[in-house]
Amino acid sequence: MRGPARTGDAFTRKTAIRAIARAFVQPVTYLGVAMLLFIYCALAYLLVADRNEANNEAQRQGANFVRIIDQSFTHIFKSVDASLLFLRKSYAQNRSTFDLSSWVRDPSVRNELTFEFMICDANGRIVDTSFSKAIIGADRSGEEAFRAHINSSADNLFIGKPVILKVDGRRGMVLSRRITAADGTFVGVITALIDPSELT
Repeated sequence: MRGPARTGDAFTRKTAIRAIARAFVQPVTYLGVAMLLFIYCALAYLLVADRNEANNEAQRQGANFVRIIDQSFTHIFKSVDASLLFLRKSYAQNRSTFDLSSWVRDPSVRNELTFEFMICDANGRIVDTSFSKAIIGADRSGEEAFRAHINSSADNLFIGKPVILKVDGRRGMVLSRRITAADGTFVGVITALIDPSELT
């Protein structure tokens, strides 16, 4: 009984192999395989193209956002710098009678971002401020906003990192300009303090 059964199984296997071999010989089989490969390749291409387009769109949106932020911050810093330049010019014209507190009450000088101004002499001592007059004479020679201008003759706006103010503990970002005498010597620094939280 086992012999004929095994012979039948072998015959069935051979028949199946011949049928598969005949199927692969048929041109229709190759056409079907080619169509499947084409469909898979087309699908893979569309997926990759869609992912690349999504990445490119995200990069474009990110670049636009950065451009908007850059333009906004540039406008803010230019506005504060314009106030510094105006006050510096007024101070240079008559140092003896210049009163910073009265000048900064002018709405064209002070805005919602800038909350304090200060002037230091060549030694870093405060000579005038829109803070309490009690801090006049305090030494600020070691601070970054002052030291940035000592060894540089360039007339550039300095933008410092946010600091904790010694006067009232508030956080402020210091913007400063060098004050230069008519003969080119360094005579001090004028600074403006802005609230970094307002930048958001």
